[in-house]
Amino acid sequence: MPFAKCAMGCTSPLVRTALSTVPVHGSTILRVYVTHDRRFVRELQVAIVWLDIRYHSAHVQVVSAMQRPQTTLLEHQDLLSHCRRCPRMQSVPVIGNPVVSGVLLVGQAPGPREAALGRPFAWTAGKMLFKWFGEIGIDEEAFRGRVYMAAVCRCFPGKRPAGGDRVPDPDEVANCSSWLDAEIAINKPKLVIPVGKLAIQQFMPVDKLDAVVGQLHKGKRNGVTFDLAPLPHPSGASTWQHVQPGKTLLPRALNLIASHPAWKAITTKDTKDTKESRTKNETR
Repeated sequence: MPFAKCAMGCTSPLVRTALSTVPVHGSTILRVYVTHDRRFVRELQVAIVWLDIRYHSAHVQVVSAMQRPQTTLLEHQDLLSHCRRCPRMQSVPVIGNPVVSGVLLVGQAPGPREAALGRPFAWTAGKMLFKWFGEIGIDEEAFRGRVYMAAVCRCFPGKRPAGGDRVPDPDEVANCSSWLDAEIAINKPKLVIPVGKLAIQQFMPVDKLDAVVGQLHKGKRNGVTFDLAPLPHPSGASTWQHVQPGKTLLPRALNLIASHPAWKAITTKDTKDTKESRTKNETR
């Protein structure tokens, strides 16, 4: 089996050794743990960008013990923005704000509007989603600034011939899974909110939404354990949340999220800011 070679001016023998373990056919994940050499970190990341563009199939992750999560997340998103693993996808990756958070939202895949605007849940489904979250204490702006927004697939899959958005194929889901794995490792969330059946299926088996929405589940992925609070997809095409048992289970799910310590941690800031503002006004 042929193996990838160092490129783009990589000179470090450690980089050459690392890349020599990555086959150019098939899919593998190479995790490199770095504790001592910043030049090696940067050089390997440049090589990985080239590797993704050239070979598509090699999934490589860098985990640096000396980097803070915020720096690691920024570098992760930089690599993600260059991903072109799936030739059938119709856009570049749509990426949320680089927020290190104890709450992780996982959507399914962006639509054409999100691809054009460059942010997840930016259109009709997003309006409904943020309406739900507004009912439990956080508006859209605050949510985007305090919750990490991931997805099963990061690019717009395109339209189906019969109409509607195409569901990502299994190989596309697999291609994108390493990005989600890395984001879970970086954020180490306490609460994960998968939105829609495709997103829920990345963490647990699901046949019907009735069986999973409205309950808090234990989840584990990439060595990180967390609570899982599934939600239905807020698409206008979905009627599940408007009829029973969805009409009962959706509010129950939102209440479970609202009472979770990780959610309280991101909404407490608003309470503190309000109290501080009131105190300042009273002392004037």
